[in-house]
Amino acid sequence: MYIHRTMPYILRDHWFILWLFLGLLISTTPNLRADRILLPNIAGPSATIFTPAEEQRIGRIFMRSIREKLPIIKDPIFSSYINNIGIQLANKSDTQIRNFYFFIIEEPDINAFAGPAGNIGINAGLILTTENESELAAVLAHEISHVTQNHITRSFEDASNMTIPAIALLFAAIALGAATNANAGIAAIAGVQAAALQRQINFTRHHEKEADAIGIKILAEAGFDPYAMPGFFGRISKNSRLYANNAPEFLQTHPVNSKRIAEALGRAGTYPYRQRLDSLDYFLIRAALRERSFKSPTQAVKHFRTTIRTKRYRHKVAEHYGYARALFRNRKFNQARKIIKSLLKNTPTNILYIILAANIDAENKHPKRALQTLAQALQLFPSNAALASAYARLSLAHGQPQQAAKYLDQVLAKNHQEPSLYNLRAQVAFATGQRADAYLFLAKASLLGGQLEKAVQQLGSALRTERFSAYAEVRLRARLKELKYELKAIKQAKKRVGL
Repeated sequence: MYIHRTMPYILRDHWFILWLFLGLLISTTPNLRADRILLPNIAGPSATIFTPAEEQRIGRIFMRSIREKLPIIKDPIFSSYINNIGIQLANKSDTQIRNFYFFIIEEPDINAFAGPAGNIGINAGLILTTENESELAAVLAHEISHVTQNHITRSFEDASNMTIPAIALLFAAIALGAATNANAGIAAIAGVQAAALQRQINFTRHHEKEADAIGIKILAEAGFDPYAMPGFFGRISKNSRLYANNAPEFLQTHPVNSKRIAEALGRAGTYPYRQRLDSLDYFLIRAALRERSFKSPTQAVKHFRTTIRTKRYRHKVAEHYGYARALFRNRKFNQARKIIKSLLKNTPTNILYIILAANIDAENKHPKRALQTLAQALQLFPSNAALASAYARLSLAHGQPQQAAKYLDQVLAKNHQEPSLYNLRAQVAFATGQRADAYLFLAKASLLGGQLEKAVQQLGSALRTERFSAYAEVRLRARLKELKYELKAIKQAKKRVGL
């Protein structure tokens, strides 16, 4: 993984602490054997101690906790881009997992991590640090490799062989750190014996070496530059030397050295050189993330105005797109529309341009034109989540929700992971009088968003206060029963480990 501390792999990464807690949670539910966790199968390096169904369940609980604790970017233009590139890479990996899910966290730190069942998170700060799309793909390929090589499971197995004091400190880390206060958990681990630390660190280096090798293979087979991985590592190493003792924590502790870079270069050299042009969307997404990084829209406008005037940018068109976004956020609608109109003239089917143009029109008192722009785009891209979401929001705001249901249903048929889509679908269902469906969609949105108790309360309140058809009531009560069962299991698990 891309976050490291000078302590065991399984302990030093607080995401893994959360994952381990969730693994323990599974042991409290019926039909899942606790001895699978206490006595793992150690048949070989690629063995797994969870069945595919168990791991998927862990993954779902993992993502609910992640969404509850972290500022995941909800805008579908970002999730669509990162999933497109991530799935393109995952399809070239040697794995049975076919439901990888990638998400961007709105944090400036350079960070990425792999969770159970193919859930992979990447910070906005890391994306902004990359210099080309192949470097971004290299980070994702590395994390995909941690998943495909069962590194989480294999670390879990290795931890089971630690001494009793080490295991006790591990559980203390879970209780103290879990997800919200990882530093306290890490501090509790500091007393683990040096020998155990070294053994685990060596195990980690093996993981990283393997993830590098598999990741470079994935990169090459997906058509990206295999040299991007050593290139990214090399720049991190160079920055670390420049910062010296005042380097950010990541640069001080990230295990990048000349040997690792040399090995990555050697592996990349076994593949044919391939120059890959970066996609326009890569630069547009970076510009959008940069614009979002400014808390003040005035600061964002000033930044882009300066970079455009001084020509200090990587991509001229993307910089103007970022400027248009900044102007829109600063409510300079006419200026923003002039820029986006020019961009659309050259690339009329770019979805990011179309959505921004529609949002500008809607805020500038031209909702009819905005809806027409999105409706025309949906004729070309009927299953695009970003377009469907934008159309649904504007339709709801202007009393025309009927068509939005069709587009959202098409998107949800392929995308089961985004709470914002289910929340929009619930709003559309309420607006069109489909109240039973609305409550089910709303419960799904709350469930995915880490608000299981809220989902239970929503369905319970609906059944107490509203009248439904017999069929609808059966559906609602069945779903409520499932959610209550899940909530009880989670509360028992938290109590068991002292959370």
